[in-house]
Amino acid sequence: MVWKYINNIKKFSNSLRDKKCDAFAAQAAFFLILSFIPFIILLSSLIQYTPVTQQNLISGITEVFPEYIQPIIISIVDEIYNKSRGVIPITIIASIWSSAKGVQYISNGLNAVYEIEETRSWLFLRVRAAFYTILFVIVLILSFILLIFGNHIQLILSQHFEFVSEVTKIIISLRAVIAIVVYVLFFNVVYKVLPNRNTTFLSQFPGALLAALLWSGFSFGLSIYIDYFNGFSMYGSLMTIVLVMLWLYVCMYIILICAQLNKAFEKKILNLSKK
Repeated sequence: MVWKYINNIKKFSNSLRDKKCDAFAAQAAFFLILSFIPFIILLSSLIQYTPVTQQNLISGITEVFPEYIQPIIISIVDEIYNKSRGVIPITIIASIWSSAKGVQYISNGLNAVYEIEETRSWLFLRVRAAFYTILFVIVLILSFILLIFGNHIQLILSQHFEFVSEVTKIIISLRAVIAIVVYVLFFNVVYKVLPNRNTTFLSQFPGALLAALLWSGFSFGLSIYIDYFNGFSMYGSLMTIVLVMLWLYVCMYIILICAQLNKAFEKKILNLSKK
């Protein structure tokens, strides 16, 4: 019985290797990182049309974000406020269009996992990838801030805004549950929409649930490292970039691993749902 499970694990691992899931995960992570900057530029450029000044924005960044990530964000904000407003939207559109390759590589990876060929038009895939890139980046940034820097942000808010201390404490304490629910819905959409095939949300639920748990668990482990290992801050913004790249690569790999799990069990799930 034990050897049977060991052989199944080996087959599962070999299947991931043969389908080059690690390469797809690395490619997706790289291009999604490229889309982070345009998204931050978009948010910052929209803030220019509000009463919030550049100094207000920088003050907020220094209050909320850890010291080792502040220089990266502040440099982007400075660049935005020093550029012409007309140039920024064009830059954003061009950047998001090119960085949409990240979602396209996830789609290619899922097609490889499910062993199907891509037959949809290039234009459709690129426009769809651009839309899902924005969605991906929103989920990734929120999850990175909430799950990894959540304790730090809660501490800052409780020190400066006592009236929201209890509310933020409740939200941070429930962040894992909130994140898992959002992740399950998000991954279900990813597994249902991105591959070139028709399937049901129910058949993709096991992989979506496991992906949500693994993603949250890995992010939580990373947050513990940041909170308790002071050596991280010694390397400043350089270590932040490395950390984001590592986190994103593992998260992309988790998506493909759980897709392989869905492929293994979806026939059984569909048969059970028909009975």
